[in-house]
Amino acid sequence: AIMVNAFANHMNAIPCVHQLSNPSVARIVKATVYGNLLVFVLLSVMGIAGYMSWGAATQGDFLLNYPSGSLDIWLCRVMLALLVYLVLPVACFPTARSGAQLVLGALGKGPADVGPKAHAISATFIVFFSMCVASKVENVAAVLGFLGGLLAASLMFWFPAIIYRTLLWKTQPKSFRGFVLFFIVLIAALCWASVLIKFI
Repeated sequence: AIMVNAFANHMNAIPCVHQLSNPSVARIVKATVYGNLLVFVLLSVMGIAGYMSWGAATQGDFLLNYPSGSLDIWLCRVMLALLVYLVLPVACFPTARSGAQLVLGALGKGPADVGPKAHAISATFIVFFSMCVASKVENVAAVLGFLGGLLAASLMFWFPAIIYRTLLWKTQPKSFRGFVLFFIVLIAALCWASVLIKFI
């Protein structure tokens, strides 16, 4: 379930497309495949290194496996904090815009009304809410596992499965569209099952 979070980057797809100089379908697919392969390799190396170091005693927050007084680990914590500090606002960009659109839509205004001020208020609220949750939760691994297994799995697998079946089904070759849908639903069900096994 924690691993699923690493690939929950759908929200950044459209902003990334806009950053491409010539955003063709082939270039979008290439950037997506290469980006996810890079994430997979990096996280696999980190995961294997962690389990080779500690085996079954590896904790969800792997930094807890190392001595708390170590300068190296202190620097790792500083770099991780800096990473979160710099990346969180960027990761929240699509969420902040969507949140502002929902609020403005409820007030009878259109999506075009999301200006810099509305976006800043929405982003500040989301970051503040995240900070409040983070300050109250001690078991980070449990939160990541829960969110990864339920929310990220819904975003990455259940919603695409619904879209694939309802919108793209007739456009896909009959020889493999059933397999594709089965595989997406299988992975989604396994993600949800990981939460049930872990937390219930």
